[in-house]
Amino acid sequence: MTHSYKMAAEHYVASSPGCHACILPLFGVALLVVPAITSSPTADLPVKSATFVTALYDIGRGEWPSFSRSFNQYLRRLHHLLQLEVDIVVFGDRRLKAFVREHRQTNRARTTFVTKPFSKLDAFRHRPYIEDIMASAEFRQDNELLAHPEAFSADYVILVNSKAALLAQVVRTNPFNSSHVFWIDAGYVATEDDEGAWQVQVPPRTAWRPRPLLELAGRITYIALHSPSLFVNVTDLHKLSAEPAFAGGFFGGDVGAVAYYDRLFRKSFLRQLADGIADDDQGTAFAAYWEQPGIFNLVPGSWFDAYRLFH
Repeated sequence: MTHSYKMAAEHYVASSPGCHACILPLFGVALLVVPAITSSPTADLPVKSATFVTALYDIGRGEWPSFSRSFNQYLRRLHHLLQLEVDIVVFGDRRLKAFVREHRQTNRARTTFVTKPFSKLDAFRHRPYIEDIMASAEFRQDNELLAHPEAFSADYVILVNSKAALLAQVVRTNPFNSSHVFWIDAGYVATEDDEGAWQVQVPPRTAWRPRPLLELAGRITYIALHSPSLFVNVTDLHKLSAEPAFAGGFFGGDVGAVAYYDRLFRKSFLRQLADGIADDDQGTAFAAYWEQPGIFNLVPGSWFDAYRLFH
């Protein structure tokens, strides 16, 4: 990794807003020292409730050589997600604001739209280094995922690795005074049938409330596709064509745990970049798990099981 990246990483940690952690030089890169969770702010909130957070940006996926999907397809999926009678915060650019307003007309009081340009996403400042990694011979050697977006699209890596930071931003403002905050992908309304076709799947009740998760404090919940123990002795996991341990479409927890996890996730993301690894949020979350497994609540399931598992 170049010296310029190490300097930029140190500047990033030192200047990150809301970061009160110490700085520890490790392998020449400044990383966050994440303090232990001592208490949860949820104790001060009278009612346990959930705010859902999502985002949608056009990163040119319709033009990708593989895994292509048009922005209009994502808008159609977002339309279904917006039918949920829940408190929701949506991040996007100005073009998306009108769409969200139109499709949340009956739930405007439960909707907050945050106009945030793609260039202001948390991971965007690392775009040159992500591109350098993807072009490097070391990254490309024996990499089975070169046709996957986490190996060829820097914008994809930026977007998905900004989820935790967007959650933390909502925790700081907490527009609905919620005890818990959960990320849900804008396209989280699809499931794959036995023939490999994608079908729309929405919750059985539009007034969805993840009751089991509202009883947890100090934990970040992910749906586990596989046991982490299966990957203990696996090296260069970011190069292997294997289903990830965690599904990144839905995750979250109480506001204290989310604020803590944001710092832990940033630490893991920076460490991976310093090690020459560009990966999606599922890979970064898995790296964070090995740092602090005790804060994770892993629930066995499949990609789009949140509606079924948590109600």
